[in-house]
Amino acid sequence: MSDAPAFEATKDELLEILKRQLVKAEKWDADNLAQHAKDTKEAVKVFRTKLREAMKWDWDEIKAHGHKAGLEHNYRTSEVPTCPNQMATQIKWAIKSLENDSRKRIRLSGGGQNGRMHYLATWDPTIKDEAC
Repeated sequence: MSDAPAFEATKDELLEILKRQLVKAEKWDADNLAQHAKDTKEAVKVFRTKLREAMKWDWDEIKAHGHKAGLEHNYRTSEVPTCPNQMATQIKWAIKSLENDSRKRIRLSGGGQNGRMHYLATWDPTIKDEAC
């Protein structure tokens, strides 16, 4: 959720804001996808190395490893790269939703009915989300 203050804008002003955000989001998405491709390629190398090592195990070693030789897939400590969040897709949805909205003025705040629209309108790709 965004820490940006609540604000009110006309429908046209908000559409302009979202269209500017879309340009930033498309670059951000492309950069993230490129990094994801690199991370995936590296994960495959690690996976293959682990498999080569596992192929040398005898039965006792296989049982000791719980019959697993691949990458750990755990929510917090995964060696498997997670798919990046696509912001441009979300902003395109917000633009389409807003174009079909009959309101002339819209109040946006971090929570409530327009919370996601507020986040997308105030999203800054230079600010990293805090880890939990």
